[in-house]
Amino acid sequence: MRTELTLVILLLVPALLLLGQSLSYGFMSDDFHLLYRVEREGFFYSWGGEEGSAFFRPVTVLSYFLDNRIWGLNPTGYHITSILWHLLCSALVYRLAQELFRDRTAAFCSGYLFLLLTCHSESVAWISGRTDLIATAFALWSMILLLRKNFLAVPVFATGLLAKESIIIVPLLWLLLLIVREDWRSRRSTLLVLSGLMVSAFYTESRLLFSPGLASGLESTGISAVSIFEMAGNFLRYSFRVFVPPLPLFLRSFVLNNPLAVPVFLLALCSAMLIVLKKRGTEGKTKIALLAGCFIVSLLPVILMKVSLFDSRSERFLYLPGVFAVLVLVQWVLIVIRARRTAAIMLLLFALFQGVFLLRSFGNWQIAGEMCREIVSSGSTETPDNYNGAYVFRNGYDEAVLILGE
Repeated sequence: MRTELTLVILLLVPALLLLGQSLSYGFMSDDFHLLYRVEREGFFYSWGGEEGSAFFRPVTVLSYFLDNRIWGLNPTGYHITSILWHLLCSALVYRLAQELFRDRTAAFCSGYLFLLLTCHSESVAWISGRTDLIATAFALWSMILLLRKNFLAVPVFATGLLAKESIIIVPLLWLLLLIVREDWRSRRSTLLVLSGLMVSAFYTESRLLFSPGLASGLESTGISAVSIFEMAGNFLRYSFRVFVPPLPLFLRSFVLNNPLAVPVFLLALCSAMLIVLKKRGTEGKTKIALLAGCFIVSLLPVILMKVSLFDSRSERFLYLPGVFAVLVLVQWVLIVIRARRTAAIMLLLFALFQGVFLLRSFGNWQIAGEMCREIVSSGSTETPDNYNGAYVFRNGYDEAVLILGE
């Protein structure tokens, strides 16, 4: 037991040191807009948002409001809060994996890999990216409660919807997870899933009723052959970027001139994984397929949006799907590599490898924060959108002038 505890500490220390790099970062882009409104209008501005806004996220805004009351305009405190939310999500991934796998090794590898996943830089290093951290925490908590047949799963899920609307697909994830556990036929499980679907339906109807801008936006997003093709392309981009860091810029022309390069790579990789898995027998295949289904379902709310292949823009949309990508990978490795210690070592090394690229992306957010302060202090009117994917002044320049000028 003491040896295991020592190993956990040795693994967590470098991870915490890596995440701690963001404590020195400043405010960026949308951060200034959020701060300005919280300072000037208080918490209740979130109820309905701006006129015509499609956002209704009072739980997330409450976190900014509390940070503002505690830390004022000190960005370090806001980054502490974001890191704590990310640590909580990683711990919940550990607990979810325990519920699904009944295996401490698999659970720890899942939580640790999720903690250092390379596509987490936007969610963790950017204060405005916290929305996905909070929503995912509530989504994961509700899944764990569901697997324990606890009806608190329903109000926890409802609270998560007030952090970010994209977790509206959670009841579908519940159903798939119950099938993974072979526990979906019980009356209690059925009631829980139906209750979750009713919450989703009520939330959707309420939003459409009170947010006319949202309704018109949905009407303009028609499904066509073109949009289906785009959605398929976006799905491939997301699948590629879960474990693959932003591609170096010297590959940009090659990828753009060869649009089938990413799909072919993914097809070859998935085919190789399936062939290797087939040789190891049938055990665990169904579980992997269902968890892969969870990954697909969790991408549905953002499937019309593109994640960048060459920088960290829109990586935050992979935060919840990343949970299931990690669970699929861990399950696959533990089936393919029969020696559990060897499998665990390989997974932990892969997690550290992911952490190296996460740290590289973190550096862009540090520079972006410095650029924001320099631009405002110099009075420059040139406001770049981003620095290697880290947002500089996509939004919030006017608010930054007012905040940093005080």
